[in-house]
Amino acid sequence: MALFPLPEFSAEQVRAYVAQLLVDQHDADAEFAQRAADLWKMGRGVDFRYSTWLALDREFRAVFGDDLGSFIYRAVQ
Repeated sequence: MALFPLPEFSAEQVRAYVAQLLVDQHDADAEFAQRAADLWKMGRGVDFRYSTWLALDREFRAVFGDDLGSFIYRAVQ
């Protein structure tokens, strides 16, 4: 399992985490997982962590879409 994004992680490292999460925990196809992760355009690990700490499901839905955003949010709680 990939390491939960540290605050100093780059956007690319956050994308790698999201893709690996979808593959490892949810048997997503690697191509689909990467396309989904690529929706995280900007923001470092601190931004990803901040969204999870404040229970901001809406932040994940805004980035990844309603269905996938809520799903990813629940997976990292």
